[in-house]
Amino acid sequence: MLYLSSEAEDRLSMLEHQRDVTDRMLASATECERENECADWDGVIATLTDTKSNLEHQINKISDWDQQRIEDIAHDRADHMRQLRLEDA
Repeated sequence: MLYLSSEAEDRLSMLEHQRDVTDRMLASATECERENECADWDGVIATLTDTKSNLEHQINKISDWDQQRIEDIAHDRADHMRQLRLEDA
């Protein structure tokens, strides 16, 4: 992720933080379910699991988008350099 745009990096950082918080909440809910068998934590655990999955999906999308952006920039730069060489020839 060395070449992320600042916008993508900000968004990615926020999503990674949300994923980490969700992961801690999921671990806590799982522990509470073990300690208190009378309580029904299935819905909470399922929601947190879905939320974490969604966050990971968004993180991957941003990473993929930014990688494509970098490749497009490199391609455009190569085309520009090729055009300059043709003009000099």
